[in-house]
Amino acid sequence: MDNSSRKRLDRILFKEESNAPIEIFRVAFGALMLAEAWGALATGWVRRVFVDVNYTFTFFGFEWTQVLLGTPMQVLFILMGVFAIGVMLGYKYRFSILMLAILWSISYLMQKSHYNNHYYLVMLVSWLFVFFPMGRRFSIDARQNSDLYQTVIPAWPRLLLIVLIAIVYFFASINKIYPDWLQAMPLKIWMGSKSDIPILGPFLQREWVPYSMAYSGIAYDLLVVPMLLWKRTRWLAIAASLGFHLFNSIVFQIGIFPYFALAFSLFFFPTQRIEKLVSRGREVPTISKPIGASYRKFVKIGFMGFLTAMLILPVRHHFIPDDVLWTEAGHRLSWRMMLRTKAGIATFYVETDQQQRQMISMRDRLAKHQVNNVATKPDMMYTFARKLQTEFKEKGHSNVKVFVDARVSVNGRPYQQFTDRESDLLATRWNYFGNQHWVLPRPW
Repeated sequence: MDNSSRKRLDRILFKEESNAPIEIFRVAFGALMLAEAWGALATGWVRRVFVDVNYTFTFFGFEWTQVLLGTPMQVLFILMGVFAIGVMLGYKYRFSILMLAILWSISYLMQKSHYNNHYYLVMLVSWLFVFFPMGRRFSIDARQNSDLYQTVIPAWPRLLLIVLIAIVYFFASINKIYPDWLQAMPLKIWMGSKSDIPILGPFLQREWVPYSMAYSGIAYDLLVVPMLLWKRTRWLAIAASLGFHLFNSIVFQIGIFPYFALAFSLFFFPTQRIEKLVSRGREVPTISKPIGASYRKFVKIGFMGFLTAMLILPVRHHFIPDDVLWTEAGHRLSWRMMLRTKAGIATFYVETDQQQRQMISMRDRLAKHQVNNVATKPDMMYTFARKLQTEFKEKGHSNVKVFVDARVSVNGRPYQQFTDRESDLLATRWNYFGNQHWVLPRPW
């Protein structure tokens, strides 16, 4: 990058602007995280996922989190809500957001049975907030410490959040452009199960509705950010966002995400306009903090590094043979949101030196919500095989082998063979950068 480009980048990233939008977003984020954490306790979600189970299926490398299963996870979610209040009120903000990011990350990384792109986005935003200059206004901390108070900050935190949400929407749209979605195959299945929704239920059963949702979903995800960026279409985008997200909230019941996404709209309005609204016409003094050269360098490296990772992760499946829709390789962390419906039937067999091959009951070992995930996702099959290995070795068996006979249905298609029945899952290492040799090629 030449000197003029560096100066231009500096002007963009470090231009001073009102911190009102990002501080308001901080308050909204804290309130939503409080609702998410304590709502998960109140609805029994924490009990179903983290208490009434023998173990959870963690992301690789986070198996140590299993020590928290049971009552500790209920305590964790209580504390998560407490720290969310700290973030919302700006009380001991730096500590509160760090603890919230850690606790949310633990709950996210210790179970894949309820993997959700929205949870991933919350984790990213939580960790970004750890490094943002926030909690400097509309906060208890700023009231108690006048040296902390600021009314302006550099533009880079707001710009980074705009770039992040643009990436989310862009890949959400592009990933939908595949034959099954264009034929509304998953939406037909989902709408068929929504007939009992008051008022909307019968309407959702009309033949044209799934097609309308499929194509409007592509259009909304692709156009909403450009429309928010352009002044002439901004309010139209806001109206479309309200309709889109409230509809999804009612029909799909996806927690805080619709409201979280709506809150991002705040960053597309001129900061001075938000400032005028919150200051109610009063003159607010410009109070900022000096920015050193090392800080600028850290921000630029972090900004570009984060952006690079966000662009690489969603496209990695294109460099892996076969279809991610079938193999799951590269599905997570890629903004592949609500793209398909998948069902599976899997039978596990264990073979030891002392015994012939015997069939294993998944339902005796797994919670109901875990069974279908294990039957459709190779990484969870792989983990379950190792759980069985541990179980049988503790019973005194040696040379344990585990086989899985799995058939999978994608988007309502007939069930088709998914795994090689004769491959011992314990005789292979997990391929982090490709498909597993015991997962058969896509059959259609």
